[in-house]
Amino acid sequence: MITFQQEQTLYKRAIEKWGELSQIDMMIEEMSELITALSHLKRGRTNNVNEEVADVMIVTGQARFMFDSVEIDRIKQEKLERLKGLLE
Repeated sequence: MITFQQEQTLYKRAIEKWGELSQIDMMIEEMSELITALSHLKRGRTNNVNEEVADVMIVTGQARFMFDSVEIDRIKQEKLERLKGLLE
C-alpha cells in the first residue's frame, strides 16, 4: 500500500519527469475520460467510472504541487462550508 508521503513523492517525481505542461495535458485527458464515462453511465452502458475517478484524483493531487495548494485548500474549505450550509 502506498503511504500518503509516498503518494506525495510520486506526484512530485511525475511533474519533474514529464513537466508541468505535459501534466496539465494529462489532467485534461483524464478529466475528459471521466466526463465520457459519466455520460456512458447515464445511458446505461457498462463503464469504468471508478477507474476514471481514481485517475482524476491522481492528477488533481499533482495539481496541488503545480498550483497554490494553500489557496486551493482555503477555497475548498469555503466550498465545503457552503455545501454544509445548503444541506442544513
